[in-house]
Amino acid sequence: SVDNPVIKEAKSLGINIGLPSETISNTKLNNFEYSQYQKAQGKILEQTLKILIESPGYQLLDATKREKEFQNTITDVRQQINDVVFPALMIERYNLPADTNPQLIRIGLSALGKLDKFKRMSTEKQGVALKRLLNIPTNE
Repeated sequence: SVDNPVIKEAKSLGINIGLPSETISNTKLNNFEYSQYQKAQGKILEQTLKILIESPGYQLLDATKREKEFQNTITDVRQQINDVVFPALMIERYNLPADTNPQLIRIGLSALGKLDKFKRMSTEKQGVALKRLLNIPTNE
């Protein structure tokens, strides 16, 4: 709503926050995953931007510097969400062990996601390919 201080600030700076991408690490999220991802990102982004714009240091900046800080915060939050929420969604999708290294999941899917053969596989077969790449035992 217009009463929202974050949206008000974004408008005054001419920034369109927009929706996050549906594709992360060359992997397209399904509707359920994207919904979960979007909710987590929206909540964290709003809280973080609210803290930013209410901070005394931010209030003292000129419009150009405020715009830069605002933009950088959006980028940082999205990066962190990609590093935490995306791997959690992929652990669920591919039935990976809960302690699988999130960075390795992203690296593995970035590489596999470039291969047409991988894209054409069923989710189950993709999971097997990812587990093999990450040296995780498979049931095959």
